[in-house]
Amino acid sequence: MSPPKEDEEKFRFLMTLKDMSLAAGGEMADCHNCLTQYKYKRIN
Repeated sequence: MSPPKEDEEKFRFLMTLKDMSLAAGGEMADCHNCLTQYKYKRIN
């Protein structure tokens, strides 16, 4: 059983955010903030 498309997207988000966070020298704790900003950018 494959995961729902939404979950798959979320997983990709997190992987991308993890890379961005590491590139910025940040921690995974910043992920939620990144994700929120990313969502806003997507919506606008």
